[in-house]
Amino acid sequence: MKTDISYRTALLLTAALALVPVSQSCQKHYDMVPPPTVQDDDDLDDEIFGDAEDYFVSLYGEGEMDGSSWDNALDAAGLIDLLTGSADLSKCHIHVCEGTYCLASAANTSVTVKKDVAGIFGGYSSLSQGTSTENRDPEKYPTIFSGDLNEDGMADEGDSGLMTINSGHVKIDGVTFQHGYISENTASARTGGSGFFIDGDASSTILELSGCIVRDCVNAATNSSYAGGAAIMIMTGQARLKDVQLTGNHSDNRGGAIRCCEQGSILMLDRCLINDNDITNQWGSGIQLSSGNACLNNTSIFGNTTDKLEQSGQINGGAAMLIVNSTIIGEDSETYVVRCESPAGSTTRFINNVFLSKDGTGTGFCLNGNSFEATSFGFNLYNKVSGVTMLASDRQYTGNFTDLCSYNGQDNVFEWTADAAGLSEFATAAAVTKAVRGFNPSTCPVANLGNVFADWCTEAAFSVDARGSARNPEKFQPGAYDAGLQ
Repeated sequence: MKTDISYRTALLLTAALALVPVSQSCQKHYDMVPPPTVQDDDDLDDEIFGDAEDYFVSLYGEGEMDGSSWDNALDAAGLIDLLTGSADLSKCHIHVCEGTYCLASAANTSVTVKKDVAGIFGGYSSLSQGTSTENRDPEKYPTIFSGDLNEDGMADEGDSGLMTINSGHVKIDGVTFQHGYISENTASARTGGSGFFIDGDASSTILELSGCIVRDCVNAATNSSYAGGAAIMIMTGQARLKDVQLTGNHSDNRGGAIRCCEQGSILMLDRCLINDNDITNQWGSGIQLSSGNACLNNTSIFGNTTDKLEQSGQINGGAAMLIVNSTIIGEDSETYVVRCESPAGSTTRFINNVFLSKDGTGTGFCLNGNSFEATSFGFNLYNKVSGVTMLASDRQYTGNFTDLCSYNGQDNVFEWTADAAGLSEFATAAAVTKAVRGFNPSTCPVANLGNVFADWCTEAAFSVDARGSARNPEKFQPGAYDAGLQ
């Protein structure tokens, strides 16, 4: 095995000086050490990594640094080599120890992945040994991928983006991504992003996150062609998020957390939380959908803010939308909660949601234009709608928001009772599943998108709420919280 002895020795000496454990709520924090620039050498890559099915990574590496065990773990630079080189990772699991890793060596760059990665798993204890994967708890042993090159604790000039996906199916579980940054001068329509940037074949370029957090990323671009989506920007390709929190991200405009840009962009959310993101200007303080396709189940979107309340919305845009079992709450004086401009053929549909404005002044769901299309499949709770025909099973709520809802910060859901809303009709598991599987936008490059979404979620995902608590299959409570109606 070829190894750069002088580089490894120097890095280990640096690590010995820089590693500073600090006790904070039973968690360890490590000073970030940006790795040196990686050399592109496919022959060396093949010789180092071979055909292993499991790789192990710690902050500064161990032993032989070939990734064969925790005792010979790769370091941050080795992880970059693994992800960006020629090693086949389509059947490989990459296990990453606790600590803060910087996966870029220059400002306004990011790690670019162009292949299948079967799994990157964070949250392992630094005391793990051998090839054991048992000592894993992402909350207790946080694995953080950071763009904070200048080490000032925030995303700003001098920092890097996090990850670009140009092809392949990349799965990541139990990792926190933070402080990604892209500047006004270096952002462009086809390259780069502050958090995740996805641009490849719509059917086969897939980022799949589970149990992850994407927080405190900044897209400083103001040009409408590539502003927005500070956490996740999709040009073409798919982002599939399950049990993921997007919070504290900032864009100038067009999506504080997520933006779908083109018709080949596909967003899938299951049991996700999108809150406390913001934009300076307008068009989607949480999510902006310039075009494309979005499927949401058991997702809560609230507390995302903008300085331009009159034209924004927690969700805003012209994609084909499927929204089920979700809770979307508008801020005080926000004109719209969901502002939809889906063109004919997009077949936007929604069933069993909560669309409410906190102060009652905002429109819960607005179909913004006569040439656009959206259809209620019933059982939604709302205070106001505009441009869309609601069904008899939809329920308008005219009372005070605080009399109905209270926020449970531990479970990250708005709790409320069916009696308080005066509900008398309820969705069923069969009705929700039928609505989902019938979602087939003619403009989407992936056929039968509703079936793809249902198969990815599994139908069982529609019969629980955002906490994983079971719903009565004959009495679904609207929204991401279900009290278990009898």
